[in-house]
Amino acid sequence: MFENNSQLPPVNSAHPPRNGFVGYSHSKKNTLDIMWDNPGQDYNNKARKIVGVNIYRSYDSELGEYVKLNEEPLRVGYYEDKMEHTTVVEDVSTQFRYRGNGPEGEWIFYTQHPIVKKGHQLIYGNQSSDVTLTIDGVTVPVARVVGEKCAVQLIKDPWMDKLTRNQYPPILPKDNSVIICTYLRNSNYVGLSRNQRMFYKLTTVTSDAGESHLNHSDVLSQHQTEAWDYIWKEAVRRNKMILQQGGEDCWLMIRKWFGVRCSCYSTVHQRGVVDCETCWGTGVEGGYEGPFPFLIAPFDGEYKLDSTEQGLHTRHTSTLWTNYPPRLNTFDLIFRKSGGIYVVGYVKPAEVRGNTFLQQEFNASLLSRDRVEHRIPFASAHDKMFITEKANIPDDQEVRGRTVTFENINY
Repeated sequence: MFENNSQLPPVNSAHPPRNGFVGYSHSKKNTLDIMWDNPGQDYNNKARKIVGVNIYRSYDSELGEYVKLNEEPLRVGYYEDKMEHTTVVEDVSTQFRYRGNGPEGEWIFYTQHPIVKKGHQLIYGNQSSDVTLTIDGVTVPVARVVGEKCAVQLIKDPWMDKLTRNQYPPILPKDNSVIICTYLRNSNYVGLSRNQRMFYKLTTVTSDAGESHLNHSDVLSQHQTEAWDYIWKEAVRRNKMILQQGGEDCWLMIRKWFGVRCSCYSTVHQRGVVDCETCWGTGVEGGYEGPFPFLIAPFDGEYKLDSTEQGLHTRHTSTLWTNYPPRLNTFDLIFRKSGGIYVVGYVKPAEVRGNTFLQQEFNASLLSRDRVEHRIPFASAHDKMFITEKANIPDDQEVRGRTVTFENINY
């Protein structure tokens, strides 16, 4: 007689984000892209003070156990679940298995974590360059690295430098030596093999009603989307190839949806002060998330000079397109390497069957030099963001570039 509503969220709780999507990244290896709609636009959350969104992941079972991925609530509708490596600086002075007393006089110590190579894949270290060893402050080369077994073997015999052709005696530790080993370990594993399934759930975090219940969130998985046929797979690949060959490297700053209200925020006008350097005119402290590197089609359109009361103003609006991800939103910022900053206008997504994202078409307008966005601190550490990098090729032998041609070089 009565419908069972036991699975519906309580009236006084926040509703989780809707239209969640999990898919393979078209631009990065070993990466899953997670996107969702703004929970603040949900009618049931209108009266809530939303702080952000949390993401939970479970391996092999949609029933759990789910583990939270993000440390702080996410302010934007995009997240990359990717393979991540962390640098470890470890004192191994007391972790020797053999101190010259091995079967053949080996010096071998073990690290606390498996050693991996630099890059976006889980490849265990197998070269001496995968670790940096110092004995009493002196950098010492090693003879062998077995990353999967956490083992490092020291050089016990005189060795020759291949570059200088000079022979050097071995440097071995003393009883009271301080031995520091620096290496990379895997801190977030994303297995994308056919037999590895991962499930995700999204929750809405509020300051007045807490976090939405995990059981009320839909289960998301990269295997739930409708299977693509070969035609649409090739369409996505060709879009990527076009951008790699003729696109422009840019950075995206995603405007925050939620966060701590800035002191300049006006409850009457529902916005912040346009020249505030705390929220950059968004009304939320920090203003933007990023930067995220991405490729876009070349800028078109013509530059025009308009005469205003403040002087000449340069006007430039372009119609552009890019791949997924990240998902663009109105008022996001695009930073060009030439120094120009553009604000994203209306975004028109191109989809197939409602879940296959092909590309995003949007308008972008140049911001004048007197805008506060030009004073946003911007890290320049991403200048080499699209340079190819192969973990299994030594750095002195690899030929690098920013197109797929360099990626396909066989050594």
